[in-house]
Amino acid sequence: MPNLYFCSSCRLTFQLGWFHYHQFDSGYGSATFLVCKECGTQHKMEHPIRGQLPERIFAQPEPVTKPADLDSGSLDSLAHYHLGYKEWQSYPAQLNPRPEHEEHKGMRIWFKGITGKIKLADVECWYCGSGSSLVSEWSKRNSSCPRCKENSLECIAAWMT
Repeated sequence: MPNLYFCSSCRLTFQLGWFHYHQFDSGYGSATFLVCKECGTQHKMEHPIRGQLPERIFAQPEPVTKPADLDSGSLDSLAHYHLGYKEWQSYPAQLNPRPEHEEHKGMRIWFKGITGKIKLADVECWYCGSGSSLVSEWSKRNSSCPRCKENSLECIAAWMT
């Protein structure tokens, strides 16, 4: 169940947590939202059905901030805005010692390769380049925003598929 986070100081928004898909034609059945704890950029790791494909990882091109016109909107509209903010970037071949790819809806997807399992410690943030900085959970006691470092981050909603 993903949680939606919002910083009232810099307006950063991101989601963390696991969810499943309702269509499986891509060979992937679920995903986990991740965030860079250094800059706040949203990432997503997709998990294959029955391990037939390797995991793959995507990122938003930059940290996502909540636009002012959504202040009066529902939390559902913010979650949907966040998901469709910009096209997810697929990680390049540097993650994969033997580059393999497939075309999926016009995007080239790079696979991790050999074992198919991505170790988050090996993945650098798409935006800031920090290593070992991607997390899938945020401590309830930690209200420090990864972008502005102010203590104004809170979980404002959760959703499930």
